[in-house]
Amino acid sequence: MPDALKDWQLYKINMTSLLGTVENENDNRIEILIRELRNKEKTIIFIDEVHLLVNRNENSGIDIANMLKPALDRGTIKMIGATTTEEYETYILRDRAFNRRFQKVEVEEADGPTTVKILLGTLPKLEKQTGVTLAYTPFIKERIMKFVVEMTSEYKRVYEVASRYPDICLTILANALSYALFDNQKEAKLQHIYKAVVNAKNIYEDAKLKAVQQFKVDFNDLIIEEGLNLGDIK
Repeated sequence: MPDALKDWQLYKINMTSLLGTVENENDNRIEILIRELRNKEKTIIFIDEVHLLVNRNENSGIDIANMLKPALDRGTIKMIGATTTEEYETYILRDRAFNRRFQKVEVEEADGPTTVKILLGTLPKLEKQTGVTLAYTPFIKERIMKFVVEMTSEYKRVYEVASRYPDICLTILANALSYALFDNQKEAKLQHIYKAVVNAKNIYEDAKLKAVQQFKVDFNDLIIEEGLNLGDIK
């Protein structure tokens, strides 16, 4: 981080929190937020799914993008927004006045080795959310993550499912923990990973069939050790 940003604060703003009015207040929440940010120096707000700002909310009737434009112009609000390329082109580009207040930064999809690191780093959060742990050593966990990354590589994915690294892998990993949860198990084992692989929805069927066969080869040692009959798992 450059020294110029060391004293700055970053706040994540949820879109749902911007809609509606505050109790005993006549102003809506976005107006209150804008007023508060005028008095805060060295502050940046981050909004995920930023395209929703320009997709006027039909229920509330609030055009948040137009309300933010003057503050963005004056520099009262400094903002980072994130969205997908498809949603950027569909929504943000259509509102030229809103679009020109930002600088577009392309964030490339993570590569395979980086995705493995992301999965290993995110696993503890998924374990905390589900109450289920992946019952293996760090070495075996890394083997599992590498397999999941390989089976979901770019040309194996179902076209336009909007799933890329790491999301497509995280879905499989989360499903494996969920299968253990529904089996009333506190630890996810190889059988639950296998079930998540067999039931993966975001890769082509032929790719999945190859992944299932490769799974049996790559984890043959654990299959024997745990006495699994994978043919019974669907």
